[in-house]
Amino acid sequence: MDTMRYGVIPGLALILAAGSVRANNVNNRRKAMRTMKRVGIGWMMGLVLLTGMMPALAAKMWNGSVSTNWTDPANWDGGLPDDTDDVVITNTTTKPSMPSGTYPATGSFNSFAISNGATVTCLGDTNAVPYGTGVAIRCQSAIIAGTLTADGQGFPQTKGPGYKGRGSHGGRGDVAGVTYGSLMQPTSLGSGGDGSAGGGAIHLIATGTVTLNGKITAAGAKVQNGAAGGSIWITANTLAGTGTVSAAGGDRGDAGGSWTGGGGGRMALEYVTSTFSGIVSVAGGKGANAPGNIEPSAGQPGTLWEPQRFENVVGTAGAPRTSR
Repeated sequence: MDTMRYGVIPGLALILAAGSVRANNVNNRRKAMRTMKRVGIGWMMGLVLLTGMMPALAAKMWNGSVSTNWTDPANWDGGLPDDTDDVVITNTTTKPSMPSGTYPATGSFNSFAISNGATVTCLGDTNAVPYGTGVAIRCQSAIIAGTLTADGQGFPQTKGPGYKGRGSHGGRGDVAGVTYGSLMQPTSLGSGGDGSAGGGAIHLIATGTVTLNGKITAAGAKVQNGAAGGSIWITANTLAGTGTVSAAGGDRGDAGGSWTGGGGGRMALEYVTSTFSGIVSVAGGKGANAPGNIEPSAGQPGTLWEPQRFENVVGTAGAPRTSR
């Protein structure tokens, strides 16, 4: 069987999720199929493992048995993920949260996989200078079938370098708002709005392929005046999938009155080749004007850096939402 024909990457965490399985053991094959069904692995992909065409190594699988804390070894089958490990996030009741920092601390995961229905939240640290910091994940390959999110994990309400009644970041949420952060290497947190927190920051680095059929988001929250979108920076040899990546500003959170959307965040998509055909957004949040109020109510779009697709693209000069 040609494993690559079915989109199987050698060492991929999803294939390894069943643990060590020998193809000539009927009980183990049945156990593996039940496990693969539970974590959302396709049958054809599972058959690759069961036919013995690939070595079945042990993966570090999230169980969430103690808490949401990523760094607690008790929440993992096989122990806390580290350098060269295959990491699988399954759809459990208790969803993991990654504190601000780099994972693993040294080296990189062999593979990083979020199964369909699963969610990983990336927390922000607003004390880091100058614009806070979020989560960086280093791996050889990544499959995001679920959700990797930093929504509302930036600066809290009324805080941040871009707060002027509304949240600004890559785009302005207010005409007096201040934009900040890097166009090409975005890692800054989004500023809060009135009653809402800005988007956090996610940096996903893969030496191989990132397959995104789920969502990667760092959007601003919405309560009254919207908060600004955060930062998303994806670096990969190949970007594939049909999912969504968004650092949009938060919409206004009240249908009445005059509330303003937050400014869009910052995004960089760096790759050598891409077959990605999903949705990319650095849109400003939607607003609502009261009768007679001429103040702009929609937040400005943020910035998008995608050198292989555009030359010197700045999101504020073009369409805030792009569908490939």
